[in-house]
Amino acid sequence: MESFDVLLTRRQMLRGLGVAALGMGAGVGLLSCDSSPAPVNAVPSPTPTPPPAARAGAPTFQVRSKLDFTGPAFGIAFSPNSKNLVTAGLDKNLRIWSAIKGTTVLNTLSGFTDAATSVAYSPDGSKIAASSLQPAIGVWDNGKNQSAPLFTDTKQTDRVNAVAWSPDGFHLASASDDKTVMIWDATKAANPLVTVTDDDAQLSVAWSPDSARVASGSADKTAKIWDATKGGSALLTLSGHTDRVRSVAWSPNGAKLLSGSDDHTLKVWDAAKGGQALMTLTGHTNQIASVGWSPNSKYLASGSSDGSVKIWDAQNGGAALVTLVSGAVNANVQAVAWSPDSSAIAASFGDGQVWIWAIAAS
Repeated sequence: MESFDVLLTRRQMLRGLGVAALGMGAGVGLLSCDSSPAPVNAVPSPTPTPPPAARAGAPTFQVRSKLDFTGPAFGIAFSPNSKNLVTAGLDKNLRIWSAIKGTTVLNTLSGFTDAATSVAYSPDGSKIAASSLQPAIGVWDNGKNQSAPLFTDTKQTDRVNAVAWSPDGFHLASASDDKTVMIWDATKAANPLVTVTDDDAQLSVAWSPDSARVASGSADKTAKIWDATKGGSALLTLSGHTDRVRSVAWSPNGAKLLSGSDDHTLKVWDAAKGGQALMTLTGHTNQIASVGWSPNSKYLASGSSDGSVKIWDAQNGGAALVTLVSGAVNANVQAVAWSPDSSAIAASFGDGQVWIWAIAAS
């Protein structure tokens, strides 16, 4: 069967517009004449392209488990003790899995009326927050099956693309297509404590380790760093990408910021002063959906619509150390997440599966 190009958009996927099967084991593509600010080009082929060989001295990754989800998981997160994984996706529900055994669903949280777009654990693991297309963010008790969140916040006026829990546990940050990043009280429903408004849709958000700053990735091709307590103008604007910045992640010491863009590249920035690009990483052949910095500071991870997860040397850059693939055709990566103990990396794919790889050696 001949390869063919299909224009996918994450908005179309989430809205469920014009569902059409791609065939060839490619999962489901969504076709619509609706214009979207975030196109993803997928080129299915009869056989997946083998990944490049690992670099000499690279860590060895072994498949630990595979989760068969009911639809794409747009957000994933490990529990603080690294034992569980929560997924949030197209079917509106959150599911908590064993990150060790993989096949067991430990808990299901529901209550959204539209697709869930991202998810985060509280630092103590007792609560889970998620964002939705509704638009809304919700907070659940991690220890109970719930058909509704403990509370929701709904002041943003367009889809909420991301939610993040502050490391000190007190606040949530959310990024929306309405061009805002909002800071919320993590303990109760309330008006936002801080609202910053940018020039374009906010696609991702991440807290600095000291809980004093938030970074956001924007459709205006920049990443920005904001004062989480005062708001106002951006503290730093990080310019250099040539397309949307879809994902951001802080270094564990808060001195650097990692960004992933639709321009197929990752950049590492000086987040402490100046905002200069310190490193540009290339090797993906399509848009980068998600990035993560390992808690032990050694590695960067990126997931792309080219179907691969790449692991990079966080200090020295260069070519990717390792490329991980699921083997499925057209399995666009939706999200990546490091375990807090840095022993594993998880990735959700567009075919509805979530894979977890453990680092066997370093």
